[in-house]
Amino acid sequence: MGNSTDGTLMAFRDRRRPRWGVQFHPESVGSPNGMAMLANFSRSCATTRRAPSDRGVV
Repeated sequence: MGNSTDGTLMAFRDRRRPRWGVQFHPESVGSPNGMAMLANFSRSCATTRRAPSDRGVV
């Protein structure tokens, strides 16, 4: 779903289940689009159905 310029995986999603993940460093919020990136991810997650169990959610 998302890679850095050197090919490092930075984001993923599971096409079969409502699962997403991002590698986000808090200091990135200070970058030009850091807050927008975090807000977009949060909004995307909030618009999906709730999983049957929240175990393992951080």
